This record gives sequence, structure tokens and C-alpha cells, in this order.
Amino acid sequence: MKIYRFSTAYAKQVTAHESKNLSITPLLKLDKASIQMSCLYLEAGDVVGEHAASTGQLLFVNEGSGEVKGAEGYFLPVQKGEAVYWEQNERHVTQSEHGLTAIVIEATIPNLTHDICAEMIERNERY
Repeated sequence: MKIYRFSTAYAKQVTAHESKNLSITPLLKLDKASIQMSCLYLEAGDVVGEHAASTGQLLFVNEGSGEVKGAEGYFLPVQKGEAVYWEQNERHVTQSEHGLTAIVIEATIPNLTHDICAEMIERNERY
């Protein structure tokens, strides 16, 4: 057995895309399978600046809450126990007023609705 740490003490600061106080700890990168997994940390008031997803991107919020924006062009709330998926090349932003920790998986994910065992939330309201 091996035990790994991925707390904020091991995170790298990211400032790309005008991100504010974004910390990321890489968890897994499989080049041949084009899969990358990271733990993303946002403190209160932090932002992952707007950028295009290089591939499909799935964000699993496992602590805290925040707001996300995608192709729809407006922010929607997201909280612990929810996940967000952005298509390849979709411009998106993640921000948090109170803090958020999430696992991010970047990969091509065909038939996403069949790949995760979860209820899809339809949110059409503007936040």
C-alpha cells in the first residue's frame, strides 16, 4: 500500500486565464489515454478565469459551493455533491464566494449521461 497527500500544502498556484488564488494538486495523468485528474482548491473570493476546455472537463464538487458559467453565458450555483461537465472547447468559469474543493477530470467522455450514476440537474434560471 502507498499513501499519497494532495492537500493544499502540495498544491501549485495557477494564475493562467486571470485566475485568482487558484491552487491545483495533480492526481493522475495518463498520456496514452488522454486523461488528467486534479484536485482544485478555491478559497473565499477565488476564481478560475474564463478559458476553453482543452477536452471534456468534469468537475466534482466535494466541499463548499460556488458558481459556474459555461456556454449559456450566465452563472449557476453549484455545491457539494454536484458535478459540472463542459464540452471540449466550451469557454467556462468557476468561482466561489465561500470556498470550494473539487476533483477535476479532463478526458473525452462519450455518452456522459450513461457513464455516471447520478441525477442530472436541469437549471434554467439565471443566477
